[in-house]
Amino acid sequence: MMMISKIEHFARMDNQRLAAAQPVNQSMPSSEPDTTVKPVVDSEVMSTENIPTDVLKNRADIDTTVALRNPASVEEAPPLDDSIQDLNESGSKLAETALSMLNYNTSSVSGTKRGRLACAFAVNKFAEQAFGKPFCKDGNNLSVRSLVKGLEQEGATKVDPADVRVGDIVYVEGHKHVGVVVEIDGELKVVQNLSSKGQVGTTSGIKFPSYPNRTHHYLRLPATAATATPTDVASEDTDATSNEI
Repeated sequence: MMMISKIEHFARMDNQRLAAAQPVNQSMPSSEPDTTVKPVVDSEVMSTENIPTDVLKNRADIDTTVALRNPASVEEAPPLDDSIQDLNESGSKLAETALSMLNYNTSSVSGTKRGRLACAFAVNKFAEQAFGKPFCKDGNNLSVRSLVKGLEQEGATKVDPADVRVGDIVYVEGHKHVGVVVEIDGELKVVQNLSSKGQVGTTSGIKFPSYPNRTHHYLRLPATAATATPTDVASEDTDATSNEI
């Protein structure tokens, strides 16, 4: 009996030594950092869902991140319209000058019947102030026909009424009247000579009320108007033809 007890005692001690000699279970959590290199897949490269905005370095990073997170929200910028790209310096300058000359007195201008026939004179005056020379090239600054011919020689092009913008020149069929398109309080109007007053004023809209049944033509200046002294001074049309009242 005593012998069996001693055998059991030594057996238990052997079991304990064997247990102590077993390696540590690898499944137990470790306090050491995991330095295993994980393979990177495409989805991980493209995804930025887990990148907080506050760690991005600059605005460009933020924009790129937004684009990656939601590609559908990124729209390609449309090309600039040619008419906007060349919103021409000369037309803008002409319009500004015309507005600065509102209420200019034309009643004392010789040959205009106390300002009644001074529409071409007024527009040529705007051009002189803006570019250092009138539009007409034959010396007849009272003639709408001469003014239009001078504009065409300068490279002015015809514009569809639907495309009219600030700085365009409008004249009536038969060269009856002429003015410059401007914008006032968000509305396109025409700066012109007011025959009944003998001074520069405006009309509502881009047509002249006194010529409701006549075709209106619109010309656009080249992007940069020439400012050289006009030549080719020869008499062609000596009649001022404005009847605007």
